[in-house]
Amino acid sequence: MSFKGELNSYDQIIQHARKPGLTLFYFSSTRCGVCHSMRPVVENLLKDFPEIESWFVSIDQDPMIQGQLTVYSLPLVLIFDGTGKEVLRRGRFLVQNQLKEEISRLIDFDN
Repeated sequence: MSFKGELNSYDQIIQHARKPGLTLFYFSSTRCGVCHSMRPVVENLLKDFPEIESWFVSIDQDPMIQGQLTVYSLPLVLIFDGTGKEVLRRGRFLVQNQLKEEISRLIDFDN
């Protein structure tokens, strides 16, 4: 499963963060080599979680996103519940197995 698409503004992110269920956002930049190498890893991981809506966010499109969501390092994975509340934040060094366990716990808790 790949990302549903790319979001380019804070308003778009918040709109999707308030949809029912869990929503994952993958923050990246064109200047970030690690971001490019981790994107397929995260996309592959999402195959195990089809119930999670996922979006790609390039901070290059709107640098204000960094301040509004306190994005200080990349890559960054943010997961929101259906109320717009952030429930998971993992960045910089994304460990696939650890991220998979944390997402599994969120899904179990959500059900």
